Amino acid sequence: PWVMYFDGSISLHGTYWHDNFGYRRSHGCVNLSISDAKWLFNWTAGATPNPNGDITNYVYVFSTGKYGEPPHGLKNA
Repeated sequence: PWVMYFDGSISLHGTYWHDNFGYRRSHGCVNLSISDAKWLFNWTAGATPNPNGDITNYVYVFSTGKYGEPPHGLKNA
């Protein structure tokens, strides 16, 4: 829930199936706790319906790091 796409089908979203944040656990998405995802979703401006009618927010991410590598301080699982 509380999905915000930033790179095609990769998104920030709430995750209820684990609580081991800070480690890679998905195929590219950024997993957040449900409460953090809801807060971030509500903090962003505007919403856009996607093709299936769900309301989503799009987030633009800027980084100086290499794409596909974990950000500084995060570890691969």
